[in-house]
Amino acid sequence: DLNISLNWVEMNFDGLIPALKTGKIDMIASAMSVTEERKKNADFSNTYYMTKNLYIKRKDDTSLTTKDDLANKKIGVQLGTLQENAAKNIKNAIVEANADLNVAILALKNKKIDAIILDKDVAKGYLEQNTDLSSFFEEDDGSSGFSFAFDKDKQKELIEKINQTLEKLKQNGIYENLLIKYQLK
Repeated sequence: DLNISLNWVEMNFDGLIPALKTGKIDMIASAMSVTEERKKNADFSNTYYMTKNLYIKRKDDTSLTTKDDLANKKIGVQLGTLQENAAKNIKNAIVEANADLNVAILALKNKKIDAIILDKDVAKGYLEQNTDLSSFFEEDDGSSGFSFAFDKDKQKELIEKINQTLEKLKQNGIYENLLIKYQLK
């Protein structure tokens, strides 16, 4: 809608803000939630999507039915995410953070860890591909939702244009249609 040309750059989640700060990228569009720590280094658009944390385990593991069951357990997460913070808040949990979620999935399947905490929409794809895994707990991720991020104090006009366009897309029904198309609603 803004007629902006984008070049997508794939990188590890924990490297996104450093890449933004060094000018390797101009914008983060990667399911990033606003946190007080992130606001020190980046400016954010309005929220474009809300999600939850989903806890997954091996289907054959009957010992995990609630979040409290994860006390003293090994939990896999993606490095630098809100899910890493959620895992660190579980009593005596051993948190194994990795840049690549595929490593955590493999560790779970091979019984090297007990569970993984993922963004719910990311987890859906892994659960579809790994029928030996299942979810056992869901919670709000404690954030204000996903936003686009920009280097601090560098893109105020663009952020305002993006916010206006997000509102326009929500009002004209395009946003709703995208949620349905990508099975997010």
